[in-house]
Amino acid sequence: MSERAYRLLLALYPSRFRDEYGAAALSLFRDRLRAERGFVAQLQLWIDMIRDTAVSLPVEYRREPLHFATSHAANGEQGLVFYQFDPEIPKRSALINGALVTIVVFIGLILFMGSAAKHAPWLIGSHHPSRSHILPARTDAIAKTELDGEIKVKPMPFEPPMSPYFRLILVLGALDTDHDNVISAAEIDNAPAALRTLDKNHDGKLSAEECGQRFGTARASMDAAFLKNAQLVFMRFHPVLAALDSNHDGEISASEIRNAAVALRLLDVNHDGKLTEDELLPLVNPKTP
Repeated sequence: MSERAYRLLLALYPSRFRDEYGAAALSLFRDRLRAERGFVAQLQLWIDMIRDTAVSLPVEYRREPLHFATSHAANGEQGLVFYQFDPEIPKRSALINGALVTIVVFIGLILFMGSAAKHAPWLIGSHHPSRSHILPARTDAIAKTELDGEIKVKPMPFEPPMSPYFRLILVLGALDTDHDNVISAAEIDNAPAALRTLDKNHDGKLSAEECGQRFGTARASMDAAFLKNAQLVFMRFHPVLAALDSNHDGEISASEIRNAAVALRLLDVNHDGKLTEDELLPLVNPKTP
């Protein structure tokens, strides 16, 4: 059946092409058909054949046959070689056969893919959306059930890098779950849960170091009073930390974590329901306590 279908494809080509290359092309097709095992491999074979036909068929009809005519010198030796081009157009029967084969193949592929999708033995996909900043589009095509396998890829090269300030202040990095350098309305609502992920010692609150302050090895040599004052300054200097630490004691308590969404909305200067980096940078936000 496969060879017969391929012979119909060959019938679309000019007769001179079939005479010169038909046997070789058919032999090559047989060899590859024997080598390709499994449905996917044979499907790829037919895709290659149809694509090659679509590309090469117009070329072969434009490439007219070469007829050699030689002139002979006086001494009987071969002289110049001339080329003569004769036009040839495809037969109507060949075009009809090709159209029918193409329609049948595509209908068969569509029916197979439709039935295979309904009885898929494995469910493979992703629970996570992929953003595109070239052609953004909204989609619900995200798996909401358990998957047999999940495919994860690296961020696309055109995906915006995470802001250095969001990397510095761990609270901002935790709040910005989609890493677009904006704290959206949904991320503000989810703020308590996001902040609890920073509680490394599980004491129910966040210290200045858990929020992003870094002392390194110098901490051991610091005076307790100086260390406490440095923590207070750090928490007051950054608007998001100052808003969350409502009693200004240098840490975000359990009750302040629960009230995080309300505190964050105080930083929304333009009242658009989200927080951008310019509303979060130090010495910029006029509503910082």
